[in-house]
Amino acid sequence: SDRWRPSFEENKRWDFLTESIVERFAELCAPVEEQKHPSVSPFYGSLHGLPPLLVIVGGAELLRDQGKEFGHLALQAGVDAQVREYAGMCHAFPLFSFCQPEGKQALRDAGVFINTQPKQGDHPEFQMVDEYAWAVTDPASRSDLFC
Repeated sequence: SDRWRPSFEENKRWDFLTESIVERFAELCAPVEEQKHPSVSPFYGSLHGLPPLLVIVGGAELLRDQGKEFGHLALQAGVDAQVREYAGMCHAFPLFSFCQPEGKQALRDAGVFINTQPKQGDHPEFQMVDEYAWAVTDPASRSDLFC
């Protein structure tokens, strides 16, 4: 979409994603003529009733403007949403938490966000185990998943 062009243009030399990769993934999700259907893209449907959202975007990613707009649309729909932009970061930068402090911080921020949401029933708790891993404790099974 043209409204997302600024981050595509500004960040094409920084992000590992390319416009052709983004287009290819969109085509794999749905044919072009169906990509604006609400069941394919939440941008074209109602966001009312969604649970709280934390939208994490990298300041140097192609999809920065798209992520930010999604967060703002959620807010307009009455969703408890937060958008956090991490300067200079590429797409999916939290995956690089083993070598980027910003990725590690984004994971911590996500854990705090999740753990501060009102709980209904048994829900997992997220905890940083060390500087590279976090644990998810599932109260229902009393087991831990380490990532």
